[in-house]
Amino acid sequence: MLNDGLITLKEAVLLFPRRNGKPPHIVTVRRWILTGVKGKRLRAKQVGSMWYTTMAWVDEFMGPSTTPDIQSQLIVERRRNEESKARLAARGIHVGSKEHLLKKYGL
Repeated sequence: MLNDGLITLKEAVLLFPRRNGKPPHIVTVRRWILTGVKGKRLRAKQVGSMWYTTMAWVDEFMGPSTTPDIQSQLIVERRRNEESKARLAARGIHVGSKEHLLKKYGL
């Protein structure tokens, strides 16, 4: 397998453009493998429960025809996430905060 040039998704996230200083989350990269973005999927191999890709496949996925699409998709997803968090916060639910968890479990 080492001869195939396979890299883990944890390694692959570092090959993608950063947004706000952060690489995409590993779950995002897995979603690009499973469902893709606007019809384009990141090529990968699954071995057991682990996913592997290659630098060449990442370059192919991030080619000039898909980069703007992926970036616009990321913007839309982030906006939806922020809007959802704002709606929940308006109802007194603060997702992902320590205060929310402490209140939820009565601690």
